Amino acid sequence: MENSKRKPSALMRSVILGCLFFILLICCGMLTVGYVIYNESLKGRFESYLQTVAPEMSEVQLETLRAQLQRAGVLELQRYMLTGIIVAAVMVVIFLICISLWIRSRLVDPLLAVEKSVVDYAARSHGDEMSDTLVYERPDINTGDEIEAIADAMVSLSEDMSSYVERLMMSRSEMRIMKRRVNKMDELAYKDALTGVNNKASFDRIKARLDWDIMNKKAQFALVMVDLNYLKRINDQYGHDAGDTYIKTTCEIISSVFEHSPVFRVGGDEFVVVLENNDYTEREKLMGQLADRIEAASNDASKDAGERVSAAVGIAIYNPSRDDDSDSVFRRADNTMYENKKAMKALRRE
Repeated sequence: MENSKRKPSALMRSVILGCLFFILLICCGMLTVGYVIYNESLKGRFESYLQTVAPEMSEVQLETLRAQLQRAGVLELQRYMLTGIIVAAVMVVIFLICISLWIRSRLVDPLLAVEKSVVDYAARSHGDEMSDTLVYERPDINTGDEIEAIADAMVSLSEDMSSYVERLMMSRSEMRIMKRRVNKMDELAYKDALTGVNNKASFDRIKARLDWDIMNKKAQFALVMVDLNYLKRINDQYGHDAGDTYIKTTCEIISSVFEHSPVFRVGGDEFVVVLENNDYTEREKLMGQLADRIEAASNDASKDAGERVSAAVGIAIYNPSRDDDSDSVFRRADNTMYENKKAMKALRRE
């Protein structure tokens, strides 16, 4: 702020020095011309006077008078020059005062007012996203010149900026709303409506990622297949509401056991779990917990038919020596699950 204030002062000094130099040139010229004219006038008067008194005086007296007149002329010229210098100095001072006041009122003060208003506007609007604070407060300038035009241009610029920020904020708000809608649509597109877990489309996405890991030789995962038993019988005997409860109860058991792994409903009565990281390491323990939870729910006579779930389970571990992609692991997990289902049927016959 202090540096910017020195700029108008420097400009003012430059203008004043220029004017002073110009006035001095004029005064010097006027004094020189006046000196020449006055000197010639004195010479003319002295010569007339000498011619008048010459017949009455001797040569010696005339030369003495001539020397006295020359000295008097020099003194007269000196007084003339001194008077002219004093008058010129007074005129210069008066002119400088007048020009200083004029420059200050017409140039310096308006520039300082514009500068202060612009600096205040910049400080107030820096990092501010509220359009109400982005309005430039025009200083009271009525110079009718370029400085007033600059102030008016700043007002117009600030109004445009405020309008732009307001539109930008509205666009940002609309984008946030649109993003939430897109996220909601994306969630609906990849979530199972009945159970709330991931659906078949979401499983296809993670399969693509698993295939990428396989291609880059950094895959380590297992797939768990869960297939519900007796779903058709539940729907036929107790209705589809009971069937939905049957599916949701099974899903809750799977999700609670594999709480750190994604669960997918890939069919009406089929679920897949992708085991990685810690769940992959603890897979045998988790599979045991899943079997126990399903058996406990199946044998709980206090529950309704839709809650006494039964399911066949299978697991396959990715083996780089035999699996080229995730589909190969999926097929082996599916085969293991069907082997479990056949074993359960055989056990019921016995």
